[in-house]
Amino acid sequence: MIRKLQCKHFFFDIDDTLNTNKAGLNSEVCDLLNQIAQQGDVVLLTNCSQKRKKAHQLNLQKFQCSAQLWDVGKKPNFKWFKSKLIEKKWQDIDCAFFGDRPSMDLWMAYKANVKKIILVEGFTKKSRFGLIHLIRKIESWLIL
Repeated sequence: MIRKLQCKHFFFDIDDTLNTNKAGLNSEVCDLLNQIAQQGDVVLLTNCSQKRKKAHQLNLQKFQCSAQLWDVGKKPNFKWFKSKLIEKKWQDIDCAFFGDRPSMDLWMAYKANVKKIILVEGFTKKSRFGLIHLIRKIESWLIL
């Protein structure tokens, strides 16, 4: 059982952790992110193409999502991630990282010394979990 997370900065891998079958951000996910943003900063990390990044940005605007989108480049770029935390003056103890790929997302957070790292089953066509299940799962970890 995972304890509720009390954090100031929440990081999410965007492409597989939050997207439903690569369909992009939708209103339900953005509603959840806006709830989390009431507690702290919400940052979506991506290393996708410029076209995909633009689509993410448009969806953030469309659904009035308060999350920030950071372009990582090549993941796992933990040096870049750590430098961003230092630049923002965000303490690693105050960060929570949600990702679906241990060898990429979670490794980057671990190497950047993030203290709260959560593995989330990503969305694939074969996934037996749906969007609502993911939202409930994330909500259960957070204090909203």
